[in-house]
Amino acid sequence: MSLADADKPILRDLFSYRFLQSGQLGLLRGRSSQVVRRAIRKRLVPGKYVVNMAQRFPTEEAAYTLGPEGFEFIAYEHRCSVSDLPYSKKINRVKSYFWKHTLLTNNVRIAFDLGSRTHERVHLARAVPEWEMDNPASNKKEEKFVLWERLCGEEMNGKPLSFRPDALFLIHPQEQPDYKVAYFLESDRGTEDVAGKIREKFLAYRLYFDQLLFSKRFDARQMRCLFVLEAPTDYRIRTMQRVLADMAGKLDDPQGEGKAGFVKCFRFALVGDISESAVYDEPVWQDWKGEGRALVKSE
Repeated sequence: MSLADADKPILRDLFSYRFLQSGQLGLLRGRSSQVVRRAIRKRLVPGKYVVNMAQRFPTEEAAYTLGPEGFEFIAYEHRCSVSDLPYSKKINRVKSYFWKHTLLTNNVRIAFDLGSRTHERVHLARAVPEWEMDNPASNKKEEKFVLWERLCGEEMNGKPLSFRPDALFLIHPQEQPDYKVAYFLESDRGTEDVAGKIREKFLAYRLYFDQLLFSKRFDARQMRCLFVLEAPTDYRIRTMQRVLADMAGKLDDPQGEGKAGFVKCFRFALVGDISESAVYDEPVWQDWKGEGRALVKSE
């Protein structure tokens, strides 16, 4: 089955984002979700360019990823073999919790991408998904993936912590390309215990901040950690904020001015409040004290 020119951007988006729903593809392409869905169902799925992800509820919108022919198309464009492409061998082995988590991440990434296209003051220099590789040949995950670090600190008694955010957005003012800010994204579907796993993530961010790795790894002047929640209310956000306040208090720094300065990096939002028109300029983000914040200060 021949590939229409209008279908090629869909395949490129699926390669860049890995998993997308028709509504997300419609936003990226400036087309209606119905038109995108029709192209996928009538041409791309039958032609094995696209695969419909399984393991979803009947009321859920379908999600898609590249199929064998889709990877062949991308490999041809990149002038490489299919085996050289990331995740090309994992089409049918991806668990539903992973691709649903990626869909949440992509909702945020799309807002950042689209919001920066017409923004007068902000430039998105680079978006790094969690699977982007630095050294594919390495067997050590901290060497293999761009967004993977092994961190050790005194408060963990030498036990290494894994620093592995879901995505990174490197952003700078239009007129100041040397002033990059590293925005690390944590997509939260409410499956991890706040007092346990989430607190451990906070500790990893503290070590990452204290060691200035955002500057050493990405030449950034500042860093932010964005927690975006799939929850319908901000109750879980308030729980996370209390954990951060407790961590600051135990450092004898309840205002986050010195030892607990890392707490000022955190921002929290509900995914329903994130859109391309709001993500940068609207106070849809809460800081660690619950105050509404915009990512970009108004002039």
